[in-house]
Amino acid sequence: MYCSIAFPLEVYQTYTYSVPESLSDKLKAGMRVKASFGSRAQIGYCIETMLVLSSKPSYKLKEISDVVDSTPIFSEDLIKLIKWISDYYLAPIGICFRAAHPSESGFKRQQFCFIQEGESPENWPDIPAGGLSMINFVSLPDLKQKKIKEGLSSGKLFIDNIFPKVKEARRVAAVKILNTKLPITSRQQDVIDLLLSLDTPQEEIRVIQKKLKCSSSVINKLIENGVLTKFEMEVPADPFDHLVAERKRDVKLSVEQSDVIDNIEKHFGTFYPVLLHGITGSGKTEVYIELAKKQLETGKQVLILVPEIAITPQIAARFRSTFGEQVAIWHSQMSDSERLWTWTQIQKNAIRVVVGARSALFAPMKDIGLIVVDEEQEASYKQDDQVPRYHARDAAVMYAHILNIPIILGSATPSLESYYLSALKRYKRLELNQRFGDAQLPHVHLVDMTEAPRQGLFSQELLAALDKTLKDGKQAIILQNRRGYNTVMVCSECKQILQCPSCSVALTYHKRLDKLMCHVCNATYPLTITCPHCGKQTLTAVGHGTQKIEEELKKIFPDVRVARMDMDTTRTKHAHARILNEFEQQQHQILLGTQMIAKGLDFPNVTLVSIMNADTGIGIPDHRASERLFQLIYQVSGRSGRGKYPGDVYIQTFSPEEPLIQMAAKLELRAFYNLELFQRKTLQYPPFSRLFLIRVSGKNAREVEAAIGRMYKALVTKISPSCCLGPAPAPIERIKDKTRWQILIKADRKNDPNGNRTAGILIHVLKNFRQQEKGVKVLINRDPISLM
Repeated sequence: MYCSIAFPLEVYQTYTYSVPESLSDKLKAGMRVKASFGSRAQIGYCIETMLVLSSKPSYKLKEISDVVDSTPIFSEDLIKLIKWISDYYLAPIGICFRAAHPSESGFKRQQFCFIQEGESPENWPDIPAGGLSMINFVSLPDLKQKKIKEGLSSGKLFIDNIFPKVKEARRVAAVKILNTKLPITSRQQDVIDLLLSLDTPQEEIRVIQKKLKCSSSVINKLIENGVLTKFEMEVPADPFDHLVAERKRDVKLSVEQSDVIDNIEKHFGTFYPVLLHGITGSGKTEVYIELAKKQLETGKQVLILVPEIAITPQIAARFRSTFGEQVAIWHSQMSDSERLWTWTQIQKNAIRVVVGARSALFAPMKDIGLIVVDEEQEASYKQDDQVPRYHARDAAVMYAHILNIPIILGSATPSLESYYLSALKRYKRLELNQRFGDAQLPHVHLVDMTEAPRQGLFSQELLAALDKTLKDGKQAIILQNRRGYNTVMVCSECKQILQCPSCSVALTYHKRLDKLMCHVCNATYPLTITCPHCGKQTLTAVGHGTQKIEEELKKIFPDVRVARMDMDTTRTKHAHARILNEFEQQQHQILLGTQMIAKGLDFPNVTLVSIMNADTGIGIPDHRASERLFQLIYQVSGRSGRGKYPGDVYIQTFSPEEPLIQMAAKLELRAFYNLELFQRKTLQYPPFSRLFLIRVSGKNAREVEAAIGRMYKALVTKISPSCCLGPAPAPIERIKDKTRWQILIKADRKNDPNGNRTAGILIHVLKNFRQQEKGVKVLINRDPISLM
């Protein structure tokens, strides 16, 4: 028996190994195996098993040494999807498999040093029988480290990978009944009644407080009086523990919603890509829930992808209120134990609905009947910061094709690509043009800040509307898409902007830290007024971020509670859910934030939305900048008036005649799309071409420029120069002291419809480039979302 293994290394191929008889019954495709690769043992992914080989190799095949898993961690269909991601996004296949299997879920790799067989352990007193971890190795004295390194070089020692398990459970403070015959108060009796209602009369203290809304003093008194006893209990690491349960809604679907559901239900069991274009507040989530019900009734599972962690808790709570404990969430802020708990529950088939960010695409679901990609236009579905640089929406469409099931791409502001594909009939476009229930679209007010009377950063018109909203007991959402206090420091003498020493971006002042921060590398610097360019003490803070808006709001409305939601306030675990839960329970009257509050949130008591500066984003050197700005304004406007109360939107701008802002204010979506598609076609940008971004980076600016010049010469021998833009410095030329240059390649849809011909050329050029250029790093990003 033989197997094909993908190792999580920078290699673009798989390797064939023989399987010893002792392991042949254990091994199946989708499992991890241990095998020798080069000079050390590696963990790889078995993606195929073969009884015979099509051709006999000229060399002796190595054998695998062990099978890591007892059951496959990847299904046959997931293996097909991951292979497609590797091929399409030009990514090493083993790294794609590693990205798809959450290493945090109990499989964090640690390197250990071991003694070879036949070598006396007495010669190596610092290496225990279980191996010496690299963490303990670096703490040894230099002479002992040197001896171990010599042992590794001579082959007397070897390195192996160990995968210590993460605990599925966590230990929590709990109570159980000790004596029920003692006198207690009525509030204390509620605690006892809750415990007696359980199969085992014991419960976590935090859960009791959450269910009964009682203080800790009630439980502490019962412990003091000997009614209860306190102990430590192990509980599953359920990621839903921190969420406030949503009350189950009694929903009556509209005719539009019912028609959409009927249309999609007819195509269950077939590949049927649907663009569900519904205006904000039209009830797309209710459509998802009703279709999920129908799938679960037939024994199928449902995968719901959402773009932001901020959206995950609210939509997950909606599904949880309908389907109970059959629902799981999946996103990057989950702990190791939560990921492992969720992973194992899905593998056991106890979970039928998974709601999560892009990595949820790889959840080990065995029988998916429907995939939903909510807010499909969002850029966060594209993974740009690491390999594989895949787009979860497009990968989800391919996954649905592999599974032969329907997929819904939902949005109030579809991406131009999806909108265009629906016009070509590649996707079925279904529409929801009415708001759910009796809700009406908000009334939009465009405020010309060049003429409007102002108080600080707020127009008087906005403040008057905000004051009335708060007095009426309603809530408001305010968008300022810049975090920090002041956005830039400018020299009043030489007009230079103070930039990060390591990156080509302006430093932002954060008042709470009293420091300047780079929002790219996160480095901080002391606040200064001395200009590094002219040497004069004339640096002045200008611009305004969320911190400054929050400060002004508290001055104008001192008795109003303001919740700020941006990268600075959501760094801690569950911060997104906590802020949104508190706002939903009306503990705050105003929610102020960046773009993370712009979409997917549903608060019926919000009747006012304000965009502090709609001009942010105009003039950015990126072909998607206009599309992103339009979608942001349109989406955040849709947070207002979603309940029974009418809503208003105030858009403050210094460019009221700008066509993009005019169309967004009038909610003229089709007019904007027609204009943008015309411009994209003229310039041959997507959806009328396929883009490949090639970026070369390194510490030495001259080497980077020379290297990308040589790459350009190699490319234009195979690709027309008219299709290659550049080479040129990236718009953000330096990040973390590395200079970045790039080439943008447009693959014409007529001559290269899928971009596969161009991709083949790039793989060949990249292989040669990496062999010749050692001082720089090169990446290829297919279908890039951002060119910055």
